[in-house]
Amino acid sequence: AFIYYHHWSNSLWFGRDPIGRKSMVINQLSLEKFDLKSDFIISSVASSDVNIGWAELPAGSLYSLNFDQFQNGICKYPFGKNEICCSNVIINNITFESYTSKFLYFLRKSISCRVSKISLSYNVNNVPQIGILFSGGIDCTLIASIASEYLDPGSVVELLNVSFFNENFSAETAIDRENGRESFQK
Repeated sequence: AFIYYHHWSNSLWFGRDPIGRKSMVINQLSLEKFDLKSDFIISSVASSDVNIGWAELPAGSLYSLNFDQFQNGICKYPFGKNEICCSNVIINNITFESYTSKFLYFLRKSISCRVSKISLSYNVNNVPQIGILFSGGIDCTLIASIASEYLDPGSVVELLNVSFFNENFSAETAIDRENGRESFQK
């Protein structure tokens, strides 16, 4: 999930990826019909102290709110499937492979820099010195995999998983935990 304020257009952009789970909530009235008289509240956590009719922001769309044009309300831009052809994005004969290679180069460089700054030589009881927030999504799975490339064999990395509390289900059956375990196995 993300929230981004674009200063130049005085707009707030927000959304959730299709795989994300309960990572962004909004007050129900704002989503259905934006009104200057009501509060606009968006959060990563629904507070039970505030009774405003929280609703989980639907995944798979990009939303924007232009603060100069409140009367237009919240604009929704659904993600399309295969609407953008890769050949339309590639410029100057740069291949998709070169983009991905460059991305992986900089990602590896960034992760290597961070991992190398952690002193693992004083770790006497194999206590994890590195922790990675791990929901099982492709982003954290890739980061954990690359981090392991720069560690000594036998080094321990703690995969930290946070799941949302629901009194009707145990934490162990939360979708983030299940995704995390499945990604770890792969």
